[in-house]
Amino acid sequence: MLRLLKALIIAVVMIVVTVPYSFAAEMSLIYVSAKNCGYCRAYEASLEDQIKAIAKKHHTTYRTVSVESFADISKEQDYPADLKWIAKNADLQNLTPTFLLITGQKIIKRALGTGQLAAYIVPVLQ
Repeated sequence: MLRLLKALIIAVVMIVVTVPYSFAAEMSLIYVSAKNCGYCRAYEASLEDQIKAIAKKHHTTYRTVSVESFADISKEQDYPADLKWIAKNADLQNLTPTFLLITGQKIIKRALGTGQLAAYIVPVLQ
């Protein structure tokens, strides 16, 4: 009986260790857009649908936070209640578009602009 229990524990540990991170915890890709950001409009027109599809394919929620101005992207009132922690604690730079890959209340990756999105976040999703 003890051998069976040990074997079961080892099997469970091996499964947990080998499960891809994206399945071990629910991830979300947060896109912070500013109403006065021309780069945001360009991203939305040319790449956003592709990024949404990649996120969906890899079981990652895609959410948009729209702020008034890229001059201050940390105003709590611009964030939904469950994401206010980002405005309070994420030490965001006033640059848009900003992308945050999060799980729970932890930022896994951040990217400023579409170049960093492609370099830092998309590979984590694939």
